[in-house]
Amino acid sequence: MIARGVEELSANCAADGMHNHYRTAGTVYTPVACDLMSISPKLENSTPEGDWAIRTISMRIQLEVLRQLMDVCEYQLKFVVRGRRISKRFAISFHGRRLRPAR
Repeated sequence: MIARGVEELSANCAADGMHNHYRTAGTVYTPVACDLMSISPKLENSTPEGDWAIRTISMRIQLEVLRQLMDVCEYQLKFVVRGRRISKRFAISFHGRRLRPAR
């Protein structure tokens, strides 16, 4: 979603009748022609080591971006979790929002 020209590419693919499926961490919104969005928000247990750690922590959950992405097209939320707990912040933020399972 952050690649230069992705908006134009998605529009051209859609115009040619192609199925557009995007995978994203859900940290940046880009308006694209889309049939399915696979969104993988990064939770506390997904912090990499090294140079990307601080950036990952600061960009981890972008609620407004997630809402925008979920309004664009059909979507699936995919989480990588360890143990049995999902971030309380994420669960509370989406309270009352119907989350659909992947098809």
